Amino acid sequence: MAIHNNVLVKFNVGSKIFKTTTSTLANAGHNTFFGKLFDKNWNLQTYNSANDDGNYFIDQNPDCFAVLLGLLRTGELYILSNVLEKLLHREALFYGLLDDVRSAKCGQFDGNRL
Repeated sequence: MAIHNNVLVKFNVGSKIFKTTTSTLANAGHNTFFGKLFDKNWNLQTYNSANDDGNYFIDQNPDCFAVLLGLLRTGELYILSNVLEKLLHREALFYGLLDDVRSAKCGQFDGNRL
């Protein structure tokens, strides 16, 4: 996943809009949903596609997505009170971030694994 510049990316996750940058998503690493999303060899159409608004639609839990995006942004895990840990683990598994969540529970996630 070569991120040459910092580009704004918009996601529609369960009808909630999130905005972030490609450099934040790069913290997830190659073997994650986000790493594959920007891999030119990956067929994006098999998972989602950008709609007319330029948002990538992901049919997952938006509250968990917010927690996981926060982890990628700050390296720290802040689980919202309305998010069950079991649900967060399931969502983290979907995105390929389960090991990162587990590591962050023990200390700060270091990011930048590319």
